[in-house]
Amino acid sequence: MTDAIEKTPIHRNRTFTIKRAGGLAKSEASGRFVSVSSDSAGATKEMAQAVTETLLTLVERIELQSQDVAHVLGVSASYISKLRKTGAALNYGSHPYQNAVMLLRTLDAAHGMLGTEDNVQIFMMTPHDTLGDVPIKMMAMPEGLVDVTRYVESFVH
Repeated sequence: MTDAIEKTPIHRNRTFTIKRAGGLAKSEASGRFVSVSSDSAGATKEMAQAVTETLLTLVERIELQSQDVAHVLGVSASYISKLRKTGAALNYGSHPYQNAVMLLRTLDAAHGMLGTEDNVQIFMMTPHDTLGDVPIKMMAMPEGLVDVTRYVESFVH
């Protein structure tokens, strides 16, 4: 296994990349490392941990409400709180995990489009004529999650 850094993006991420190097995965957002096993089951668990930590860090930095994030993931606000307090991870491949990846894609694209976390927060919390509603509220529904993600990604590709 090489010690060269291998970027494992959530989706073409520039800012919020999960990096893997020498048996470790590092979330650039949280700055924390988690070990990455050589077996696929272990690797998926560590990737889920890195995605969860990245999401929680970004949500805090962008100052999104836990209740709104919970609605996007399809979980309760108390579950989000539990993830924060215990360091637990979303289950790799689960519906909440897949929605977390979509939310990260959206936040990454919005950051690429708008340039700052403050602008991303304003975008996520403000009604938009083009989208027809507040993006974070729209993302609570599957079609809204896809629509908002496609909308912001269309500006950075």
